Amino acid sequence: MIDINTEIQIEGKISEIFHFVTAPQFYHLWNSAVVSAELISGTKNSLGSKIKLIRRLHGKQAENLLIVKEYVPEKKYALKSIKGPTPFDMEYHFNFLENTVHIDVHSCLENSQLVSIFGAMLGRMVRRGIDKNLSNLKYLLENNPDFVPHARIAMHSDFT
Repeated sequence: MIDINTEIQIEGKISEIFHFVTAPQFYHLWNSAVVSAELISGTKNSLGSKIKLIRRLHGKQAENLLIVKEYVPEKKYALKSIKGPTPFDMEYHFNFLENTVHIDVHSCLENSQLVSIFGAMLGRMVRRGIDKNLSNLKYLLENNPDFVPHARIAMHSDFT
């Protein structure tokens, strides 16, 4: 098992940043490996909701089935991969500090053939990927002020 911890601070409203991060239809905009993500069961971010995640891994498409483990509005969002080639857990913890949202991210790569073979090197690669994705998220949200409100409106209309 490999544990990865990282963090980032993003300027903006916690409600908008939290909604953007937790909306599957926006995953591909800030996560470089994600091709698509789709809510396939449950209601928006309710416990036990399932998300079909398609990613590009080493030039090939890989599908994971995720389940929402925890959803505490503006505080915590946690996912678990329950099916697919890359078993992992991902937790996002949100804190609001003077017009800045601090996001702590914890990821756990579960025991798999990849973890057994590549170990610490895989952990470093995944950490770099998570940091890059968080930088993408920060850039997108801080440099496109008109985007977040539109994304929020789209999210509410898509999942009501």
